[in-house]
Amino acid sequence: MINRVFWLGAIILLVPFFIACSNDDELANIPESTIQSQRKGTDSIVVLRTTLPAKGSECSTRSVDANGKTAWRIGEDILVRYVNSSSNIVSSKATVTEVNDGTATISVNLINPANGESSISFMYPYSYYSGAKDIYEDQTGTIADISSNYDLAEGNATLNVNNGVASIPGSVKMSNNVCVMKLGFTIPSNVTELHIHDKGKAKTYRVVPASPTNEFYVALLPSDNTNLTVTATTSTSSYVRNVSPVTLEKGKFYASSQLSLSEYLTGEWHLRYWQRGNIVLQFDGTEYIGFSGSRMVWAGRQDGSDEYRISYGEYNKNFVTTNINNSADVKNWEIIERTDARIVLKTEDAYRYFYKEEAQTPLHSETSDINTILTYASGFTESAQTPMGKHYENKRATTDGDKEWLLNPDNEPDPLTSAGLTQWIAQTVNLYPYIDPVPADVNQHAIGDCSACAVFASLAYLYPDFIKSIIQDNGNNTYTVKMFNAQGERIDVCVSNKILCDSRGTIGQVTGKNNAVTWATILEKAFMKWETRYAIDGVEGIGTEFLAPLFTGDGRSFAFTPNALHTSELKLFIEWALGEGFITIGGFTKGGLQCGTLTTVTAHAFTYLLSNNNNSIFAMRNPWGITSVDGVLEIPDNRTIVQTIDVRAVRPGIAAPYLRQEITPYIPPVFTSRSTDIGVSSRLLKNAN
Repeated sequence: MINRVFWLGAIILLVPFFIACSNDDELANIPESTIQSQRKGTDSIVVLRTTLPAKGSECSTRSVDANGKTAWRIGEDILVRYVNSSSNIVSSKATVTEVNDGTATISVNLINPANGESSISFMYPYSYYSGAKDIYEDQTGTIADISSNYDLAEGNATLNVNNGVASIPGSVKMSNNVCVMKLGFTIPSNVTELHIHDKGKAKTYRVVPASPTNEFYVALLPSDNTNLTVTATTSTSSYVRNVSPVTLEKGKFYASSQLSLSEYLTGEWHLRYWQRGNIVLQFDGTEYIGFSGSRMVWAGRQDGSDEYRISYGEYNKNFVTTNINNSADVKNWEIIERTDARIVLKTEDAYRYFYKEEAQTPLHSETSDINTILTYASGFTESAQTPMGKHYENKRATTDGDKEWLLNPDNEPDPLTSAGLTQWIAQTVNLYPYIDPVPADVNQHAIGDCSACAVFASLAYLYPDFIKSIIQDNGNNTYTVKMFNAQGERIDVCVSNKILCDSRGTIGQVTGKNNAVTWATILEKAFMKWETRYAIDGVEGIGTEFLAPLFTGDGRSFAFTPNALHTSELKLFIEWALGEGFITIGGFTKGGLQCGTLTTVTAHAFTYLLSNNNNSIFAMRNPWGITSVDGVLEIPDNRTIVQTIDVRAVRPGIAAPYLRQEITPYIPPVFTSRSTDIGVSSRLLKNAN
């Protein structure tokens, strides 16, 4: 191996750092360098030594101190890029070996450098330009860290190698690629993590100190006319400052020793009350919002959860949320009150009261007066336009073509490919396996219409003769069902005995025990055909108050939110509502709560029933109809469970005259399960919690 030593002319690094004052912080991205290593046993290694002197009275180094000055340090590394004899750009590492009066001596091994003139580049620091450090993720907030890893500078020159002699004509100017900002915070406790977001570049610096501190030094890439958000997180809270617009120039040192920050909303807050004017709704706290930096999660709702981006206003007195999955879902919030125990947020003209702890009991005093209890109801659906309720206002009228299509049993409803149900197959129909309709005739399988199934079970419990009155067996494997249109006018819907199945021929619709096709299957198919023609809601996910009026003609209803009533009040209301003939449906905001032999599930509808169990305040039937108890949950006098229950009561409309003379506790019929029983689809089980 041949070793040659080349002496280069002086390389002068010009590092102009200026003192400036700013409350602005910035971030940017910088591409990583690609380093090629092609050293072989026959390579020619050129040891290159040169000095990097100071220029005039300025300290021409790349190592920043607390005042924005610079000074070389022994052991610092510089990335050197040059052209080798194969015309490839390769890299080597130069190391500062000596520092005297601001002048640094560096040494670098060049492997097979090209003869003649070629370009050579110097990049500091080596750790960054070699790709070992990420300016957005790896900073620790100290001068030493910036000095070693992020005080970026580059210089280019012409390297001349001829006859074993190397030289660089003139000098090399090292240009700064970053500015440095010193930050101090006037907040109660030390910062564990600092974020600086540059809106213009849509990039965020994340700075994590070795130990909590209120003083940071951050290297920032230049940015022009941008908006910045500084977020400081402590062990207990987060604080923020929005700065706009600002321009950060490379080569400058910005000092802000006392940056005043306002506190972000942080942690989980449980919804207890909602108020608009004189209307107050109470909640059990299952629904909550969670704050973390510039993100908000709204969860625990019956319809699932959503995640939002947050943009805070001046001094964090208000903020705007944008749904990350639906950019049209934008809400403006005003922070009305903020304490350690609760926050009050206003959006539009409604106030929401959130607490650190979930609710246990309602605000009002317990009462046994049903009229007083009814004053705590909400969610009224009565309409002045149509007896079908507000939901059916302004819907199109029924045409003669609609009536003709609905009466033709050969016109099948649309299949439900989302449920894996693609074909209609003729089945034997046994309308009333137990002589009269009973809730046990309603067993949900693969269609996500639990509210419809719960309504059918409630009709069977309260109005078995009404069900018989609206279904006509035509004697030719077709059935005519009396229904209503959106204007509350009677229409007839005729369906065949073909039932919706999956590709294997397994029934997906609701059935009775042992897969019997019952009156419930026929009502469900009639509803599906109605929806195919009118296309208002879709089959899956239809609400209780939307389904019931299709058969009763009455869309008037009201509801009680979770924790709106004391336990004794809820018990009294259920008994009163069932006695008055209300179609009464409910659900749970928490899953896995033991109620008799079964447990609760969320995002699911249940039918309210009277219980024959002395230890229960009432019963709620799951339309899955599972186990020998036919899906019946016995609800105990347990506030932890009761406060998770909601209720909707729908007026019975034309079914009212058919109400059973006496409403008694539900006793499921005796039945024997079979191995061929269909059960509940895995898709529905997955969606329920």
